[in-house]
Amino acid sequence: MEKFQKLYEQFRKERKEEILTPNGLLIVADMSDRLTIGKHTFGTHSSNSIVLDSERLPSALDFMGTLIVDKMWRVTYHAHPGNKHIDAWHEDHHHSTPGNKFRANTVKLKHPDVFVYPAPNIHFKLAFVSKPDHYVLLFWDDQNPRVLALNKERYLPCYPFDKSWILNGHFKPDPGYGTGGVVEFRLPWDATRKIHTLFTTGPIVRPGLVVIGFMDHTTSAPGGTFYGGRVLVAKVAGFEDRRKSKADCTCEGKCNGIRVELDFNVAFNPMCAFTPFWPMVLPYKTNILPFEVKAGEKNPPHLGEPNWE
Repeated sequence: MEKFQKLYEQFRKERKEEILTPNGLLIVADMSDRLTIGKHTFGTHSSNSIVLDSERLPSALDFMGTLIVDKMWRVTYHAHPGNKHIDAWHEDHHHSTPGNKFRANTVKLKHPDVFVYPAPNIHFKLAFVSKPDHYVLLFWDDQNPRVLALNKERYLPCYPFDKSWILNGHFKPDPGYGTGGVVEFRLPWDATRKIHTLFTTGPIVRPGLVVIGFMDHTTSAPGGTFYGGRVLVAKVAGFEDRRKSKADCTCEGKCNGIRVELDFNVAFNPMCAFTPFWPMVLPYKTNILPFEVKAGEKNPPHLGEPNWE
């Protein structure tokens, strides 16, 4: 159990960092194609040489500006006329903290129908991350009110570690494609021995891990969890040797599944809880659990109680 306690502490420490760092999860667009020497226009319109994802950004960003890379690999940013979009900064390849600042342009967009929270002033940054022979351009949502609220917290809000929410179940892969499947488990304290079912949300992320989106009775509750549900990455034991793992299955050998480890202490909020530029993918209806899961991340501090009116 000490191992799980350490994993929980590491989870709390790393979550804030992976969200707030420039190369973290707040990146709206990762233009990992090389910025070659020369002039580049960018925005959501298809005529730009660097095209951003138009489905995730407002149409006001059709033509954002021009980037000019000279022979010394210096980057100059010019905002498109009438565009007030971004702060630009540079992160040196050899350092983990921002280095030289480029010309700054503060974003002040007013699109209440686009953003899911009241925010008259939306701020973005362009991050030029230099590699040994090229720059990578990142469009980074770092100044919205949700993110600023996180900066004031030492950790993201979580329920206290609870060993009773480390459960064993079994995973039945999709027989057709093997890229998803069903997780079934019981609550040890439930005398009815009822089996609960969770469908995995997409392919196995890598051998031995499956991703599950779920809701429960803490979802949207006062002092509870994010209204869009949470995500759990579950460990499939003995993935490479199903015969070995089947012997450890909690269903006493009566199923065709593989033992799976469900540690709800490290259930986390999807990125749509922190930035409006990530789509909200709701869990399957079958993944709404009929009980409270008081483990894992709670509602982020900026949201407060949901208002359904």
